[in-house]
Amino acid sequence: MALLEIHTFPDSVLRQKAKPVTVFDQELDETAQSMLETMYFSGGIGLAAIQAGILKQIIVIDLKSGEEDTELREPHVFINPEILEKSGTTVSEEGCLSVIEFRAEVDRAEEITH
Repeated sequence: MALLEIHTFPDSVLRQKAKPVTVFDQELDETAQSMLETMYFSGGIGLAAIQAGILKQIIVIDLKSGEEDTELREPHVFINPEILEKSGTTVSEEGCLSVIEFRAEVDRAEEITH
């Protein structure tokens, strides 16, 4: 796989609308694997395809991204993600690989159904 360029604010690609994925093939798998590799290399816990200039509805997440033992990682790939239900609220400080050196308190649902 290959490391991807992460676009940073105020790059106009970040304002584009991602399109649903309609073809599920080897290229899609390679894109997801490159996104995971880029996320791990960059020290993030999540990366949307749009952040890599890819206008597709793909998100990769690994809340255990920082684990030194790579066997403990739990990567997840979401294609055309949609939140169907959410409940509870939690607040935590978050950053973004596309907005360098900025962190903020963010309200999130405690649980979701996707």
